[in-house]
This record gives sequence, structure tokens and C-alpha cells, in this order.
Amino acid sequence: MNAKTAAIIDATPSADEMKQWAACRETSMCVAKAIWAEAGNNAAKADRIWDDPTSEEISRVEAAAWLAADPDETTLHWGEESF
Repeated sequence: MNAKTAAIIDATPSADEMKQWAACRETSMCVAKAIWAEAGNNAAKADRIWDDPTSEEISRVEAAAWLAADPDETTLHWGEESF
């Protein structure tokens, strides 16, 4: 394993950490996972994307979140925003 791969694995939040990250931000799990994927598993970038995303990031996160969402879900939450 190279250093870059090791850094990504180390930065990837555990399932419990991801649940906590999503819960404290009132964000759907599939949205949280999509944000972290968009951020390349970089915690600071994930926080920035959650707080102040570009329009391109919003589009990519929303698309990825809907792909990962349960088929029965009709609304996803990104903090106070719903889509």
C-alpha cells in the first residue's frame, strides 16, 4: 500500500463516525456519504462542502445521494435544505 492509499484509508470515517457526522448536521446518510466521496475523504474539505458548496458540488452530491438513496425515500436532507 502506498502512502496516498494509506492516507485515504486513515481519513475514511467509520460507520459510527459517519452517522455522528450526518446526525449533528441533520443530514441524510446518503448525502453525508456523497459529500465525503466528493471531498475525497478529506474531513476539512467535507466540512467545507457541507457548509459552503459550489453549485457543481451540489449537483454532484445530489446526484450521488439519490443513486445511493433507498428507493422509498422521497426527500433527502442537507442540513436545513431538502431536495
